Amino acid sequence: MTWLRGHPLDYDRWQEEGAEGWDWASCLPYFKKIESSTVDSIYRGTAGPVGVQRQEQLSPLNAAFLEAGQEAGWPLTEDVNGYQQEGVSRFEMSVKKGVRNSTAFAYLHNMPARDNLTVWTGCQILKVNLQGTAVTGCQVKYKQQVLDVSADQETLLCAGVFGSPQLLMLSGIGPAAHLKEHDIDCQADLPGWVKICRITSSAIFRLKLNSLFL
Repeated sequence: MTWLRGHPLDYDRWQEEGAEGWDWASCLPYFKKIESSTVDSIYRGTAGPVGVQRQEQLSPLNAAFLEAGQEAGWPLTEDVNGYQQEGVSRFEMSVKKGVRNSTAFAYLHNMPARDNLTVWTGCQILKVNLQGTAVTGCQVKYKQQVLDVSADQETLLCAGVFGSPQLLMLSGIGPAAHLKEHDIDCQADLPGWVKICRITSSAIFRLKLNSLFL
């Protein structure tokens, strides 16, 4: 539930590497539109469907960590999703009034019923369908049947950091040499795709202390 946009320079680099429209300035309006943040800043949104709040009630250990970071020479960043990412800061969470605001909660369960929305559960997407270089829909496995679902206007692929690039490559979109290794016919050769699809990892350390203050 950590709410973290990432560093603006990473988005600008994607634009430089060919991902047109993915620079920070182009993405910022959408970041603001999606959230309802408790942080007052020109970089933040306050009327979006996803409730976002900063960690306000710090434990003594959390507070000591922030203080130690500043003593070591790092600046205190009040808004890690705003102007300055470098430094020590409190994380934000996609939480509102003690309830985790997941995508499903924000866009489905917390919204009124809509006649133009159909949700299939237990459905597996197999690939996106192409006509030339245009995506026309997707192929899915639903209720033991393989079905082609066509789009009247557009197709949005939101399968996460692992699922989205996997589905694109299963559809023949990606580095031709890599697709050939897996006997996948290449529909669109994107040799820089692997470089753009970066995996971000984090590490969690747990320390057992005999005393709070050493």
